[in-house]
Amino acid sequence: MNDSRAWVMLPGLGADERKMCVAMFRDADPHFMRWAVGAILRWRPAPLEGIPVRAIHGARDRLIPACRVEADEIVPGGGHLINLTHADAVNRFLREAGEALP
Repeated sequence: MNDSRAWVMLPGLGADERKMCVAMFRDADPHFMRWAVGAILRWRPAPLEGIPVRAIHGARDRLIPACRVEADEIVPGGGHLINLTHADAVNRFLREAGEALP
């Protein structure tokens, strides 16, 4: 994946994060990556009795579109790597989820 393609697929990243992601994609096996994304999209986990599961997702995730997931929160403008681009939103979500536990 060239650098300009990574910018389109992973919006909101700074130059350092973009370089890191491009390096990770270059090192990844393309057949595995296609399988992995497909497996994630087909995954339907069984509910865990008594264990709350929460999800946060980026609205602009182009690898796993938000319309394909059931998320408790969708981060506006967030792409696939919201932990890098929207850390405040992710940390708030985690804090609130943790505070809601018994």
